[in-house]
Formats: sequence, C-alpha cells, structure tokens
Amino acid sequence: MFPPIPQNCTVIETPLSHLVPVDDMGTVEEKPVYRCIPKLESNGALPTKVPFTACSPKDFVVNLGVSYQGEFSVDFSQLPHMLVAGSTNGGKTNFCRCLLFQLLAKGAAVYLVDLKEGGDYLDLEEDCNCLYSHNEICTGLNDVVTELRRRLKVFRENGVAKLEDYNKLSNVDSLQRIFVLVDEASILFDTTAMNKEEKAVVAQIEKSLLTITRLGRAAGCHAIICTQRPDIDSCSGALKSNIEIRVSTHCADTATSMTILGTGDAAKLPKIAGRFVAWDGTIFQSYYFPNYK
Repeated sequence: MFPPIPQNCTVIETPLSHLVPVDDMGTVEEKPVYRCIPKLESNGALPTKVPFTACSPKDFVVNLGVSYQGEFSVDFSQLPHMLVAGSTNGGKTNFCRCLLFQLLAKGAAVYLVDLKEGGDYLDLEEDCNCLYSHNEICTGLNDVVTELRRRLKVFRENGVAKLEDYNKLSNVDSLQRIFVLVDEASILFDTTAMNKEEKAVVAQIEKSLLTITRLGRAAGCHAIICTQRPDIDSCSGALKSNIEIRVSTHCADTATSMTILGTGDAAKLPKIAGRFVAWDGTIFQSYYFPNYK
C-alpha cells in the first residue's frame, strides 16, 4: 500500500526492485520500487514545500530533497560524514529530523547529541541514544570510538577492510552503522565561562569526533555536524577537513559561504526555508518532515 501521493508530484517506476512474500511457504515475488518525484513549478522554480514520502531502497543512500535534476540523495557508504549549516528559521532542524528518521528506518544506531534536551526530536528520540549533557556526550562518544577501534581490529582478524565486506561473511553477526548527530555544534563547543575541568571535557569531545571523522568510514561510524555558526569556534578546521558532504542554507555573506562550502554559492541562495545548496553546487529544496508530537 503506497502512501497518499502529494499534490504536484509524479509517481515513477525506478530501475530498482524489492522482494515481497506472497504466501506462507516462503515464496517471494519481485516487485518494482516506485518513487514520488515532485514537479517543478510552472515558472521553472523549485517547489517551496515538498513532503517526504519514502526512504531510498539503496543501502544507506539518504534522500535529502528535490533539485532541478530530480531527487537529490547522498550515499553515506561513499561519503561518510556531513556538515549542515543554517541560520535560525532556515529549515536546518526539519532537514535533520528527516535525515534522522531515514537513518533509524535503515537500522542505524544513532547517538543524538543535543544540549537543548532533544526538544526538536520528541517523536524520534526513543529510538536514539540521547546525550543531553557534556558529560553524557563525552562518555557516549568515547564508547563510539572504542567500538570503532574494536571493529577495525575484528576486520583485520577476518581479512576484510570495511564494514560492507565484513557483513558479507557467512560466519559473523552483521554490524549496524553508527551515526553521531550533533544538533548544534556552536553550543557544544562554546567554552565561555567554563572552568578548567569542563573545558577538558569539551576538548575530549572534539578529540572523539576527530577520531570518528578520520577513521570511521571503514568501520561504519559516521558524524553529522550541524551548526548555525560555521566558524572555527563551532567546527574546527581539522574537523571540517574530514567532512566531504556539506550543505548550507542562505548565508549573509560570501566569506561565511566560503567557510562552509569553499564557494560563495550559499550567499547567492534565496532566503527560503528548506532551500539548501550542496558542496557540489546542487541547489535543492529539502523534504518537509512534520513533528508528530
């Protein structure tokens, strides 16, 4: 049963397919996969509100929105980490909610890092490992780094180099992908008025994130860093240099856009909620994902 088709959308059959059971004897039948692709406006503009309809059937390909070329997606198995930058009311929270839902639907273990106590994720947080204080975040990320190093050791012992190859082995239990989603890095890394011990905790958090972004790809460990201020205080140069997927809403000036994307494209973007530009120059309208609580 397909969900209702949103207005201004076209349903197309994709080259992909999936298997569905047809009886109690284990018989399966191949069925086509259909996607809802939003149409462009009559004047050629992108729509300003595109309801999310379905996850990609491909392993850890995540659908971000619709561009002039069609649906815009990213493959975390190829580009493992993401930086999301956006000002208040730019649509960053909605973007992250849709992203988080898809990761959970694909069976990932998600660590939600949010010093705002997860207020924007009340309908999703029960399926996440929620880290809402600096001490919880430090401990949780240390656990992720420990698991990352354990996996790399296990892979070497089994003669494989990465998660995809390990999960194909016949004599092992498959491993989940692990995602760390940092909701607001500018708050997380702000050490104003902190004492020495508290600053040490923040430094350890950044160290753990650096380890995840440097070594996480092969182990299936990923970081998604979201921030309002993409400066060195909220996301260090060392951390950003390890992140290939970068998307941004409108930026006030070219310098800020350059800091995020390496180009001035975000400064040219219209101030439309949910309108993003990606690191490769693709402009897209992110999918709308309402809060169900």
